[in-house]
Amino acid sequence: MNYVDRFLYKLCFLSMVLLCFLGLNHFHVLSISKLQETLSHPMNFMSLMMKLNGKTKLLDLGIDTEVEVSSMGHRLEKIDHGYRIFLDTYEGVENLRLGSVIKIEKKNGYKVYIQSSDNIIYCYTDLSSIDVHLYEIVKMGKIIGNVEETEQKSYCLYMYQGNQYLEE
Repeated sequence: MNYVDRFLYKLCFLSMVLLCFLGLNHFHVLSISKLQETLSHPMNFMSLMMKLNGKTKLLDLGIDTEVEVSSMGHRLEKIDHGYRIFLDTYEGVENLRLGSVIKIEKKNGYKVYIQSSDNIIYCYTDLSSIDVHLYEIVKMGKIIGNVEETEQKSYCLYMYQGNQYLEE
């Protein structure tokens, strides 16, 4: 079998798949326009993985569990739609919930957006360096970055679902 034969077999197979889709669309079994609209929106990968994983623990995602909190609490300051969190000298910015990195911006520092399985987006801002990359699954408690070494190390945290900020 040569390369031309392989190409023709693949072309025939893909043509048959396309004809099946068009036939299903013609008989109103499948709507290609609805499928296209659904696939054009970003999908929450983490909620899909949680549904597939179920109770069997097929994939170890490091599901959030209750953890002990150290006696050294962080100092929080409420700001518009979020919190400014002050860190100790040697601490890094820890992720709050299991999720995937959906967006990273760099303007006067980094902004990291992490979407959890319950569709809440956590936005960490004012980071000087980051230790995560786009579409990475980040477990709870993992260091996602660091902030500049100033007299008061701090970063901002915003939580929102859809287009509304959560005031928790």
